[in-house]
Amino acid sequence: MRADNLRVERAAIAATELSLTRCAELFMAVPVVDQGTDLMAYQADPFRVTRVQVKGTTDGLTVFRQYSLTPMIVSYVPDPLGTADVCLLTGEEAWGLPDEYIVRGGEAGDHDPDNNTYRWKKRPASPERWLDLFNRTAIPAPPDDLGGQ
Repeated sequence: MRADNLRVERAAIAATELSLTRCAELFMAVPVVDQGTDLMAYQADPFRVTRVQVKGTTDGLTVFRQYSLTPMIVSYVPDPLGTADVCLLTGEEAWGLPDEYIVRGGEAGDHDPDNNTYRWKKRPASPERWLDLFNRTAIPAPPDDLGGQ
């Protein structure tokens, strides 16, 4: 079982790396030690960086509230050993999805504001999506957001 989990996790990271590589404006770094960040997406000039947390599974994805507490990109890979579709959200977007769904009349049975997790479906990745989320989560903020400095 542990070997299967590691294979799924590694395949999800590989799919995310390939997706990020297609975005010509960003580069990728892999932390030597995993302390809650699987990848780093960065821009060289001016230097800006954001954390990327990768979550992959073959049986539904779990969203964790903790990822909404700090700016980051969360890469969800629902079937990393199959189609390996990469879906990108900020942690805040992922955590807020059930609220939007419920407002539109849907049901999210395992979502409750007091829970720290819930199950989620996918949203596709693209180079444009990478850039949009990078610009919303990277540090430092772009010069325009720093009051023209």
